[in-house]
Amino acid sequence: STSLDGEGTTSRTTTLTSTLAARVIGVMPNGNLIVEAVKTLGINSENQTVSVRGVVRPVDLATDNTVSADRLADVEVKVNGRGVVNDVVRRPNFLYRLLLGLLPF
Repeated sequence: STSLDGEGTTSRTTTLTSTLAARVIGVMPNGNLIVEAVKTLGINSENQTVSVRGVVRPVDLATDNTVSADRLADVEVKVNGRGVVNDVVRRPNFLYRLLLGLLPF
């Protein structure tokens, strides 16, 4: 007979400051640009993928072809992680749990 009573928590506070290279994925009828940027970072033995998508007015572009994040409209920001913390959160698949229940060791 085997039993397991486990409990765990995780907490993380992160401040990310980065420069992303974006590409124009569309132009709206009024001339505004739809831009998208994706960057993958390695943090705490995990790969964090940050993606940003939004609308930029051409007048907000600086002379060096950059734009500040506070000038983006309709912003979508996604942060997805893969690694040790994310792997523990997912429940093992059915076959693995079945084998753990059947095997005596």
